[in-house]
Parts: sequence; C-alpha cells; structure tokens
Amino acid sequence: MINTIVKRLLLFIMIVLSNIATSAQMVTTEGTDFWLAVEPNWSNVDVDHYTFAAGGKHNCTVTIANPNTGWSHTMNVTANQVTLYQLPTSSNSQVWQSGSCIVLNTGLHITSTDTIQFYFFNHSGSANASDASTIFPTEALGTDYIVQSYPVNNTTYNSFSYFSILATQDSTTVDITFAGNTNTSIRTGDHVTVTLNAGQVYQALSTEYTGDLSGTTIHSDDCRPFAVFSGITLGRVPASGQSSDHLFQQCFPTSTWANDWILTPSVHHNIDYVRITAAVDNCQIFLNGSTTPTATIQAAQTHEFSITTATRVHTSQPASVFQYLDSRHNSTQGGDHGDASSFAPTPLNMTTRYVAFPTFLVESRSPNTNLYYANVVVPTAETSLLRYNGSPISASFSQISGTTYSHARFAISEMGQHLLTTTGSGFIGHTYGVGENWDSYAYSLGGTSPDAIPFANADSSAIDSIDTAYCGTFRFYTYTFTPPVDTLVAVGCSLKHLHLTIYPPNEYRIDTAVCVDTFTWRGHTYTATGDYHDTISGIDGDCDSIYTIHLTMLPTYDTTYDTLACYGATLTIDGNDYIVPATANLNYTATNGCDSTIHIRLLPFPQYDTTYYVSIPDTESYEWIDGNTYNTTTSTTIIMTDRNGCDSILRLALNVIKTPRTPLIWVPNVFIPTASENNRFKVFSQYVDKMTVTIFHRWGEEVCTFDGLTETWDGTHKGTPCPEGAYVYLIKYRAGELADDAHNHPITGTVLLIR
Repeated sequence: MINTIVKRLLLFIMIVLSNIATSAQMVTTEGTDFWLAVEPNWSNVDVDHYTFAAGGKHNCTVTIANPNTGWSHTMNVTANQVTLYQLPTSSNSQVWQSGSCIVLNTGLHITSTDTIQFYFFNHSGSANASDASTIFPTEALGTDYIVQSYPVNNTTYNSFSYFSILATQDSTTVDITFAGNTNTSIRTGDHVTVTLNAGQVYQALSTEYTGDLSGTTIHSDDCRPFAVFSGITLGRVPASGQSSDHLFQQCFPTSTWANDWILTPSVHHNIDYVRITAAVDNCQIFLNGSTTPTATIQAAQTHEFSITTATRVHTSQPASVFQYLDSRHNSTQGGDHGDASSFAPTPLNMTTRYVAFPTFLVESRSPNTNLYYANVVVPTAETSLLRYNGSPISASFSQISGTTYSHARFAISEMGQHLLTTTGSGFIGHTYGVGENWDSYAYSLGGTSPDAIPFANADSSAIDSIDTAYCGTFRFYTYTFTPPVDTLVAVGCSLKHLHLTIYPPNEYRIDTAVCVDTFTWRGHTYTATGDYHDTISGIDGDCDSIYTIHLTMLPTYDTTYDTLACYGATLTIDGNDYIVPATANLNYTATNGCDSTIHIRLLPFPQYDTTYYVSIPDTESYEWIDGNTYNTTTSTTIIMTDRNGCDSILRLALNVIKTPRTPLIWVPNVFIPTASENNRFKVFSQYVDKMTVTIFHRWGEEVCTFDGLTETWDGTHKGTPCPEGAYVYLIKYRAGELADDAHNHPITGTVLLIR
C-alpha cells in the first residue's frame, strides 16, 4: 500500500516541478527590467524612426540591448527628468521586423539600475505616421493574452492588423488560436504552437488592406512570462475614416485585466472610439453608472462605441479597454488636428502619484501647428494637490457626473520636461501629440495597482487540497519534504495545498573513495563525487529502505603544459633532448595516491610573415623601418629578428594615390535684379563638373531651372519679374574627377530677392 502511495506522490511531484509558476503578479508600469518588440509602420527598414525614453525619481543608467545580436546602447537618466534616445537608422535592422508568422531575432531587453517608466515612439518618415506606448516591466507580464487590434480598411497604403509575441526566457512555448486571416496560409480558427528563446519575436500580419486579428488568444503552459504588442501598420479610426496613421500598443495579460475606468476624450478630435474585449463569457458593459448593460459580450469578443465626454466604464467581468483618437475628418485649418492613435487607458485601481514623461515630435501640414496635451483624472477632493512641473494645474477641473472624480485636459510644451505629482491618493491619465492635418500619437501615463493580482485559477477558491503519506524523507530535485508538510505548491499556473505525512525510513550509508573515472554500485555507474541513493522495497515492515553511498572520485591528473621556442630549437627535459616541435610525457604519483601524467608540448613560436599596406598622398613620402624613404608605389621585403628571438618576414606594400579635392560651393543669400552689381543669382563652385539649380517660390511652385556652372537667374519667371521675397533653391551637383563623392548631397536654402 505504501509503495502505491509513493508512486502516486512521485508522479504528482514531477508534475509540480515541471510546471513551477509565480502564484501572483503585480500590475505596474514602473520597474527595472523591460522587453520591447517594435512593429514597422511602413514597408522599408530605413524610413522608420524609433525613439526610446526613460524617466524616474533617481539618477540611473538604462541599457537597451538586443540579446540575440549583441547590439546595445546605454543612456544616463537624470532624476525627475526624461532622457530620449533616437536609434540611428543605420541600426534599425536590430529591431525592425519584416514578414508574417515567422520568428525574428529583433526583441529588445531594457534594464535599469533604478526604477523607471519606459516609453517608445515609432515614426515613419515616409508615411508621416506615428504612435507611442508605455512599456510594461517584466513583472507585469503574463502567460495568457487576448489580442486587441483594429479592423483594417485601407486599399491605398501598406496596411495590416498585427500582433507580436516576445519571449523573456529561453524555451518559451506559446499556443496561438487565430481569430482572423493572416497574409500567409494561416486562417481564422487555426491553431499554431511556437517555441521562442529570450529576445525572439513571433510576428503575425493580417491580410493586407482588410482584416482584424482581434480576439486571437495566446497561451503558455510553461509559466514563462512573455510580452504581446498589437495594432495596425497604417490604420483608420473608424475603419471608414479618411486618413491613416500608425497604431501601436503593448497588451496587458488577461491576468491583470480590470473592471473600472474613467475615459476622457482628446482635445482637437471630434470623437474618441473605445473597444472593450472580454476575458470570459457573459461580460456586461455598463456606462456612467447605469444598471442596464449597454452590451454583453462573450470571451475574446470586442464591443466598440464612441465618447465625446468623460465616461465611467464598468464591466461585470475582467476586460481590456483600448481607446482610439479618430482620423482627421476634413481640411478645415485650425480645427482638424492629428490622425488615428491608440492607447490602453489606465484602470481606476492602477493609479500613480508620480510620473516623468516625454513629448515626441509630430509632423504637420500647413499652417504647421503642433499641439501637445495631458488628460488627468483625480479624486475631486484632491484636485488642488496635483502638480505639473511643481505648480498647480492651470486648467479647470470638471466634475464627472455620478462619481467622486474630476478631470482636466491641459496643454503641455512641445519640448522640455514633464512631471506630474500629487501628495494625494493618486491619479490616472494619458498624454498625446497632434499635428495640423497630419500626424499624432497617444499613450497612457501608467500606474501601479495596490494589490497583487493572481493568475487565472490561482485564487483561494481554486486551491485544491491534497492529503497523502510517504515513508521517509523525500527528496526530488530542489524539493525536500520532511515531516510535517503543509504548504502551497504550483501546478501549472494554479496552486495546490499539499498536506503530506512522512514516515521515517530505514537509511544505510556507505563512504568510499576511488581513483577511477567511473564507479559502478548496485547496477548504476557514477562519474562524479556525490551522494547517491537506492531504494529497496519490503525491508523492515511496510516502509522502503534507502541506501546512500557517499562517493568521492579522486582525480587522476592528466595535465598538459605548453612551452614555446623557435622552430627547430633543441630542449632538454628530464635528461632527454627534444627538437621543437615535439611532445614529452612524464608519469608520476599524485599526493592523493592516484597515478597521473604530465604532457609537455614543445610548440614553435609563430614565424610572422607580415605585410604592411600603406597608402600616402602624392604630396608626401614614407620612411620605412629599413631606413629608406619612398615616394612612389613600392613593394619590398626584409627579414628581422622578432621579440621572441626568431626570424620573421616584413613586407611593405606602398601605394601612392592622387589627392582628392573636396568640392566647394558658395551660395549668396540675397540679390537685387535692379542694381548695377549683384543683380543676378549666381552659384559659385570649385571641383564640381555638373550642377543643376532649381528655384521655387514659397508655395512650392517651380520658378526656373538652370545650369549652375554656366548660367544665372535674373529674378524673372517666364520673362516676368518675380515679386520681392524669399525663394527656395535646390542645388544638385556632381563632383569632379578627383573630388570626394561623399559630398554629393543636394543643397537647399533660401535667397532673398530685393527690388
């Protein structure tokens, strides 16, 4: 009977140990360890611009690294300020992802010497599209996700709904059930299993121009936390909108989903859209304190609605909320700012009392007005405690109907530091930047929940009790059970209450030491020092007996020493002569009594045959180590004794090259067509053999094009004098035969025409 119990317990313990998981996790956006997967918002690696930002309460050092390529960058963060780093486009390949339903080595690992919040901004120089996100620390990640993206409806640009899975540990296996068609052979309902190592990313793209991967479920049984990011490469909000922008957001794991939010609409947008995704069936959505649900959705389903005023949202089951700034509607100047953006609003149970956050530069079309804002929600009784950069909020707070909260929306500067603090219970909020008729981004200001939230099925009501018994002290890998045992153990991502009664075993111990590489005991072969156990059934009653051998494997030394000498030299070792290269073997008895051997390898020093490749301009000469001076292309060889006393060969390969000339271009900034001098716009140059000059007026219309080497501009357009003012010139040129082609870049500027 006892042996049956032992077998059942052994099986149980093996399950426990193969599925160890953290029993709870803290929801927070502050930490010292982060992971980031970057989604492209355009089709070319060299047009996306990536900006990283970090801010915290203390001075610290932040390192951004790709663990699979070895690339890294370190930046220093000053307390209460935000440090930004824009990745050079030459390094975009470290993070840029191309392809669908494939594994990529493009994940970034961010570490800090102190607690920070970390932010990411993605801007496409070709699409004029941007979005940003607060990046979650590793402790906020989980093992279960439901993707929320947005429907794609765009036949003009490179538009895909997407999600990315980023592993934080090696051998992370995830199961994916797709809720939309990809641009590969994977379709709705297909199930895919992927194994990733730390820093590897699995990226999936929907069908182009149309599709939505929202509702895709991602699960892992191995309890290794991973990160998920989602959005659209270029999308419209709503799907029937008139213009596109990049959508990017990190997803919360379902274990951290909440029930209560207050959502505030964005300035300079006619409307904000909200999408709510359910974690379980029969999730009811209530707005503004109503007892009648506005919608009921099932697990992995999404409900969308719009807001124009501050709105209280409550769900009967844990849910995920994304908020979207809408696409621009018209071309009315001064009232049509920004394009689509997305962010995950902070729930009411996840407030913060301190946040240092950045603004990111957005682009505008005429009249080139960029605007930046922050929205905050705070208990009404604490509005006077909120500070922006140390001063009270200048904007007026508005009471949110049916709640004890108020909200404010206020402008912030384009550049500089942004610091929000309170001495009260905390606040939530988001920030965003919008450009005139063009670009925008938005992201949550983050926070921390007051309590640890457990994984699904790991709460106290789901804990099972297991009672069993075992003979003797039981050891298995890292678990050691001694009487009495009354504890919680992890099974998968759930908790079990183990109550274990242990009967004392019969134990026998043997100590031995051997001078061999392998030792066989009771049918088992051992190769290392250690304690080894063998169990025998049926001795001394019902309980098993444990035999333990304490084995000491004494080393037999087999050591190799290397000695270097010149090739062909003769060395005497232990009375014997050896000509290099050679090997000498010496046998001896070690202090532990075991026979041992020393191998002496007599190795030759390397004989160097080194060529010095030297290039000099034709205006100089070169003095070599042979004492001679050369001023023409030359090849010569000498033999010298090196520092080891051995002969080595030195060769010189001297190349005399013509001296390149740097092209020089001088451009005047003003000319007067009616004057006796300086009455024509002329470009002066040297070492240039071809030049084209194009003149534009301020609205971008071309005025004229002429040969910059032989021609000038008289200030007319098609024979008619041009009006006084500033004109833009574009100079394209080609350097002469001996010029440096690295300078062949277009030159732009303005020239003032005065009459």
